[in-house]
Amino acid sequence: MRILPALKDTSIIRMWAALWVMAPDGFPIYQQSARFPGAFAATCHSGVTLAGELPEALAAFTARRFRPSQAA
Repeated sequence: MRILPALKDTSIIRMWAALWVMAPDGFPIYQQSARFPGAFAATCHSGVTLAGELPEALAAFTARRFRPSQAA
């Protein structure tokens, strides 16, 4: 209320928050969920949003790169 006093009399209906996730190697992770096809993880600072299929150029940026035995 100190920052936006005009919101003092409003009701919150829905709230969303997120963490700024940084991969151990400092590069983004772009990956489609194996369990929920069509749902994607996009962790990066650039605010990239994805829809549809991941381009082949982003294949190197899946989280599988942290598990060398599953990288292929």
